[in-house]
Order: sequence, then C-alpha cells, then structure tokens
Amino acid sequence: MIKYLTKLLAPAVSATALLADTAFGLANSLDTEDVLIDVPAQSLSQSFIAIGKQCDISIVFPSQLLSGAQAPEINRQPCGLPLLQQLSSGANLAIKVISPKAVAVVSAPELAPEAPILLPTYYEELLVQGQTLTGSRLSVNGFDTSAPVDLITAPELANSGAQTLVEFLKFTPAVAGNSTSTAVSNGGNGTAKVTLRGLPHNNTLVLINGRRVAGDGLGDSSVDLNTIAPAAVERIEIYTDGASAIYGSDAIAGVVNIVLKDEFDGTLVEQYYGVSSRGDLGTTTTNLLTGLEFGSGSLLFAASVYEQDGLFSRDRDFSANADARNQGGADMRSSAPPNALIELPNLSRLTLAQDEQGNFYPGTSSEQYRPFTDDDKYNYNQETSSTSPSERSNLYLSYHQDLTEDITLYANAGFAQTEATITLAPLPLFTARENPPITVAADNLYNPFDTELRSVSRRLMELGNRQQIDRTRTYRFNMELEGFTDQLRWNAHSFWSRSESREKRTGLADLQRVARALGPAANCQSLAVDGCVPLNLFGPAGSIDQTQLDYIATTERSRGHTLLSGIGLEINGPGWQLPAGSSEWAIGSEWRVEETQLSTSTSTGATSFVGGTTTNEIEGSRRILEVFTEYHLPLVSNQPGIHSLDVELAARYSHYSDFGDNSTPKIGLKYRPIEPVLIRATVGEGFRAPSLDELHLEGFATQAYLDDPCAGANLSALPGCTVASDPTRAQFLTIFTGDTGLDAEKSKNTTVGLVWAPLAHPGLRLSVDWFYIEMSDLITTDAQSIIDANAAGTNYSDLVVRDALGNVSVVYAPAINRGNYDISGYDVNLTSIYERGNNTVEFSANAVYIDKYQGQYGSNDNINFAGSFIDSASLGLGSIPRWKASAGLEWTRNNLQLSYNVNYLGTMQEQVPVSGATRTINSWTTHNLQLNYQPIKRVRLTLGVDNLFDKAPPFVASTLTDNFDAFAYNPKQQYWYGKVGYWF
Repeated sequence: MIKYLTKLLAPAVSATALLADTAFGLANSLDTEDVLIDVPAQSLSQSFIAIGKQCDISIVFPSQLLSGAQAPEINRQPCGLPLLQQLSSGANLAIKVISPKAVAVVSAPELAPEAPILLPTYYEELLVQGQTLTGSRLSVNGFDTSAPVDLITAPELANSGAQTLVEFLKFTPAVAGNSTSTAVSNGGNGTAKVTLRGLPHNNTLVLINGRRVAGDGLGDSSVDLNTIAPAAVERIEIYTDGASAIYGSDAIAGVVNIVLKDEFDGTLVEQYYGVSSRGDLGTTTTNLLTGLEFGSGSLLFAASVYEQDGLFSRDRDFSANADARNQGGADMRSSAPPNALIELPNLSRLTLAQDEQGNFYPGTSSEQYRPFTDDDKYNYNQETSSTSPSERSNLYLSYHQDLTEDITLYANAGFAQTEATITLAPLPLFTARENPPITVAADNLYNPFDTELRSVSRRLMELGNRQQIDRTRTYRFNMELEGFTDQLRWNAHSFWSRSESREKRTGLADLQRVARALGPAANCQSLAVDGCVPLNLFGPAGSIDQTQLDYIATTERSRGHTLLSGIGLEINGPGWQLPAGSSEWAIGSEWRVEETQLSTSTSTGATSFVGGTTTNEIEGSRRILEVFTEYHLPLVSNQPGIHSLDVELAARYSHYSDFGDNSTPKIGLKYRPIEPVLIRATVGEGFRAPSLDELHLEGFATQAYLDDPCAGANLSALPGCTVASDPTRAQFLTIFTGDTGLDAEKSKNTTVGLVWAPLAHPGLRLSVDWFYIEMSDLITTDAQSIIDANAAGTNYSDLVVRDALGNVSVVYAPAINRGNYDISGYDVNLTSIYERGNNTVEFSANAVYIDKYQGQYGSNDNINFAGSFIDSASLGLGSIPRWKASAGLEWTRNNLQLSYNVNYLGTMQEQVPVSGATRTINSWTTHNLQLNYQPIKRVRLTLGVDNLFDKAPPFVASTLTDNFDAFAYNPKQQYWYGKVGYWF
C-alpha cells in the first residue's frame, strides 16, 4: 500500500511547516543569528513569547511547566538556538526543534543524552499554553498520542489560498460524503458543514477553542463553518477517532477543533482577490488583525469581510445541460416545460403547436396541440446557480490577563454575519404529483379540451426564477479562569453562543389557490365575485397575466435560532508514581442547555406550496449534565524490548433531560519497542444523542428522488404492487417528521497504528493507522427503505399512499432508529523536512483508503458503499471514494517561498438514472501553485493558481443537478488569486 501511495502522490505539494505566530513566517531558519533582540527581565513564559515574535519563530510550551520561572534581561543578543537553550537550561528545561520555524519547550529529562537537537517532526499532542491537542484533556509531555491527530496551521491555511474553512477541508483526505458549502446550490442553505469518514455531519463534533458552540439557526445541530474567518484561525486540529469518552455526544467520526488566535503584537492588514480564468467567480477578502500586549495581559481583535460572486450552471460546459446522454448518463431534463405538457384520459401526451411563422398558438382550441416529444423537455440547468453568491463579515475579540502568577483570565467573543442567494429555475407544476393531486376541471375557463384533466405539467415562467436568500447572525462568548498549584491545574469556564437565521424564498405558488384556480368554474369566477382568479395553463409562456400571478404567487419566510450555554470545571494533576514515571489524571463536569426554534410564515397564509419544500417547524430544549475522567499510566520504560509502554483511560457519563443516560469508555495503548517506533491502539464506545430537530420536527416536505419498485418489470415478486406505476417519475412528495421516542446512535471505534520516526533522519516521519467504526441504532428518515418495504409486502401501508393508477402520491418518513454501518480503512501520513544553508524543503503526503463501508440503503441491508456515489437528493451518503489523498512540496529560501500541492479523489461507481446501468466516475486530480515573496520585512506578496491544468470535475450521472457532485468537487476550474499583506 505504501508503494502504491508513493507512486500516486509523486507530483505532490502542500505546506506543512509549523511557522511563526506572526503572519509572515518567511525569515531564515533557526540557525540564522543575524537578528539582534532586546527583552526585559520578566517571567520566562513572557520572554519566550517576546523572542518568538522578534525572531519570527513559534515557541510552544505547557504554561504550567514554566510557572514561576523567571528570565534575565536580554540585551542585543542574536536569535537562534543558543539563546533559547541558555534560557531553558537555567529552569531545568530543554528545547526540541519540531520544524525549521518552530520549537517546543519540554522537561530536560525528556531529551536523552545521545539524542540530537533536531528531532522528528511530531505534530501530535503539542502542548500550547497548557493545552494538549484535541483528543485528551491531559497535559502529558510527549509528541505522540494513541490515536492520530492532523494539525493544520495558520501558514498552511494561508498557503492553500482557501478563503473559507470548508474550501480547505473539502480536500482533506479524512473528509468525505456530503460536506456542504456555497458550492452546493440546489438543496443548500448557504451553510458549510464538515463530514469526517463520510458519515453525516452530525457525527462530527466541531469545537471552537475546545468548546461546543451552537449549530446553525435553521434547526441543524451542526456548526456552520462559514461563521469562522480563516484569518482568525491559529490552527485546526482534526482528531480522526471516536471521542465520546472525551467530549460526549456527536464525536463518533471524530472531532474538528478550530483554535483561534489569542495573541498578536502589532497590526496586520491583508487584501485578497481571486478570479477564474474565465473571468467569473470573483472573490475578495479583507482581513484586519491587530493586537496589544501590556504587562501581564494581551488584547487581540480580528475582522474579516468576504464577498464571492455567483456562478450559474450554464457558465460551465460540463454543467450547462441536464441532458447527459452523450456523456453516458440520462436525459434529466424536466417534463414540465414552459408550454404545458397535457396528458389526456386516453394517455396521449400533447403540447402547443406553432403556426407557419413559428409562433405558438394561444391554446384556445384542442386543434392547436401536437404530440409531445423529448425535444420539448426543459433544460433547467440554464437557470440554476451552481455556486451561490455570498457575503460574510466576522469579528473576533480575545483578551487574557494574568491575575496572579498562578491564575489567568481568558475571554473571547465573536460575531459573524453571512448571506447567500440560491437561484433555481422557475417553478414546475405537476398537477398529478401535488399533495393532494390537482384536477383541472372540464369547465375551467381556459381548458380547451372540455374534459377533466388529471395531469398537466407546466413551468410557471411568469413567476420568474425561484430564489432562496439565507441570512445568519452568530454570537459567541466564552470566559475561563485557569490556575495552577504545585500539583494541580484547574480550569473553570462558561460558554454562550446563539445563531439566528432568516430564510426567504420567492417564486413560489400557493397550492390551495392553484387548485381552486384550476377547479370548477363555479368555485372560481373572478376576483370581484368570489375572490378567485382562474389560472391559464394552456397558453404559451407569458399567458399567465399579472392578475393571475398576484393571486397564486407567495413568498415564504422562515426564522429560527439555536442557543447553547453552559458551565464546566476541569482539574488535572499527577497521580501514582509508577516504575516508568508519574501517572496523570483529569476529572471534570459540564452542564449545558440546548434550545432550538424554527417557524415559518407566508405572504398568502399558505400551508403548502407547489413544488419545492415546505419548511419545517421545530421547537425544543433540553438540559445536559456530564461528568468525565481520564488517566495516563506510564507502565514500563527502558526495559529490554520495551522502550516505553503507556496506557490511556477515559470515561464519560451523560444525562439528557429528554432521551436519557449514556456512558462511554475508552482505552488507549502506546508501545515503543525502540525509540523511533511507536505502536498505538485505541478501543472505545461512542454515541450521538438525537438532535432537537430529530426529536421535535413537525413536518418537512420535499420532492425526494426515490426509486419506486412498482415501476419495474417484475411485479409478480412484489405483492405490494397491485399495478405498474409510471416508470418516468423520479421525484415523489416525501414528508419527514421527528419522534420524541428516539434513542441515541451508538458506535464502537477501534484504531491500530504504527509510527516510524528514525533518529538518523531528523524531520522524517511515517504513520499508518487502521480504523474501524461499528455503528448501530442509526437515526434515519429513510424514505427509500419505506417504499421498498411497502412494495415487497404490506408493510408501511399507512406511510406510502398511492393513487388509483398505482403511482405514489406521498411517502411519510418518520425518524426511527434503524440500520447500521461497518466502516474500516487506513490513514497514511508521510512528512519530511530537509535543510541546507538558507534552503528548506518540506514534503508531506496524506491519504485515506476506505476498505469497507457496509451499510443499509433502501431495503438492502448489506451494501458496501466504499468506492460508490449515491446522491444526497436520493438520501444517499454522497461520494465515498476508496482513495482520497493530498500531498505537497514547499521550498523556502530567505524571503521567497514556493508551494506546490496536488489533491486526488479516486474513482467511484454509480447507478445511471432510468437505465439502472452501473458506470465508473473518473478520478480527479488537481494541482495548485503558490508563490510568496517578502520584498521588505513588513510586506508579503502572494500569487497563486488553483487547478493549474484547468481540469473539470468528472461527470456524475446520478447527481441532482450540474452533472457533478458539488459536495466533493469544485466547479471553479483554473482559478488565479493574489494577496498583499502589510504588518506594522
């Protein structure tokens, strides 16, 4: 597998250096001593911070390790390792070089006498101001944990060119499935979510500064990444193992912890502009970062303004046409064209004819119609947005103050405002598919056939394009007191966050008014007589006049909020003295309140709409009390065949006021037979409490893409099918509801890994980890399973409603605990750093291989989703490639830096709509290039290009729109950008 990976990633690129806390980590390496600095006598921790900023390096340390230590005055001394070693040796500390621009302060005994100064680049469990990386609450010295943690630093984010977090995370190998963003238009809502391991986004816990925050305001419990500006991010820690024993609910697939900056001395202003090589998708970002250090405290303020132009499906050749037969797909154009498709009682299908001059007849006589053909279908891709135009503003304030030598106050607050606009083609009306179905009366004013019509399909062009405008405001505030004694570290914290969302949808039609306007003439005479206006579906596009539009048109407005608040206490310290060293323990408790509310109103008082989705109503709240503990036990060290052997234990108990209790244990093992080799393993349990929207959803209606087994040829094997249904239908009205009786989803997580970091080759590190996730009691609203089971027998007869012709009228899909997943695969990571003179070359490669993704879809309980695609519109998991990888190469010389990276997403299988044939989705490889230049000390210039070779995303036949999977791929193609930064 390693040989295959090396071959696969040969051309790679990515920035992985852990650079300085300042914005410009482009100075020379640690060996350069041409910068002379002055630092007053003060605490050792403050001296290290001052040296880091003046010398442009990152110095990370556990603050309790430096508690009480003082540093002498530094007068005109050069930067470099000798200065750091001089300060640390006086406090019985030592310096570990972890990259060309970063060092860590550790206890002196941790450095063996024969160990070289430059040690392997360990990025896991770095201790930063007393906090370990995600995955543990213990501050244990060391640089390897029992489960893998990916560390993404601020310079790596900057070197990617990404202006949003989800844009960067989309290409992270551990991310798969339906991660949303503004590139998801049809079915999106302007938010951005992350999905580790391809599991739904509510199985990935997102933290900010290690604390929970409220989900988006439209009833979803997951955090909207668009409310976080990349410019304020210090680092992102991705823990790719189950972590419910550490963090509680939702951490089944893993944890994404976004750590924001808390210190900065000076002011940084950045301006970014990007545009595709086709002149569209213009994007601007303006960032301001300013900070002040004073005595024993600091204050930081960050602001960011982001604007992105939209992109229509018609703007790219690969997404311009819904008829994909020439690419091996199906004709997905709509049978609701601008001129109505009329199905007569004899099943003949007609549409308007044209006169000799090519003008459409007015539709006042049945002789003015001709047979409908495929050429009359409507290409809706010409009118849909592929990427939503969006605007975002972010503010962030961070403050910390040392109250005493041993107690520090931390406080931070954030505000974000986002707006995104989604455009869809004008509203389609399918009278036979509405709920309830609409019948056009024989005596309707405009019906030229003088007979009752059950199926009339027409695109209501006169309403204009449908638009969905989403606006969100998010508020966050956290405060913490952290203190140390000789033996203990404690942290008391409170947190509060609230997300408020507003959604406006235009271009809709009131279903009840449309039904009345098409019904018997006696019930709809005129606005003056009975307040009703008859509707003309039989004329050409434009025949519905303004009076008719005013009667049927409606606008929907939804408003909602989510609220999360709580308090917590954590204590840790040394435990028993074991033969291999002192153990460490942590205990803590957290109490929090969750609340969500979502309501809907319309301009006409409508309770249902033609087409589209009826927004759900949700209202619920709950209280949660949790207690937890962790232990680290060093069992054996420096014995024959055992360089070290450590055990990590964790457990958490959670009590929810709505669904009940849950307990989750975890055990981790770290074994080094020799110092360069680490064998690690974890076994644990996880859970996800049912979210408030899953418990309290009052009704959510949509036209879901489903397969009706009754439309197939083998009806004799399906006793639930009395007659054959219409095989041309792909969308069915589906109504989802919550259930207060839901239980939690449960998981068992296992990882086993090998880490190799040879002492003879400093900077080289290779890790391979196997992961296994077994999930049960999945919370699902699987309409496909319901319709399959109904066709196979008499089950769910109350949930699947069919009309007299055997066609599905509506499917009711309540939330239930049903189904399971068995997921296994491998994480591979390779990093290498090489230095010579003023040149530094860094290489990194990350890959994920999914071996098995066994689960349920529809009535089939035993599908391996690995290497497959099932669209989210069909209630599928999206793209689950077997291979996903990224790699990079970075060269730095003095004030010049060149970065090159490559992203790879492997082949997948899909089922072509209509034909049911299986086809292969091609792999996709993109190459990115970036140049950074620092002409003078306080100025940084950046020029970059994404998708250097202008490669279009691969064709996907079974996706809802655009002929590619917007969750996995990017429609930008070749994209150029530049950035100017000035620091003063």
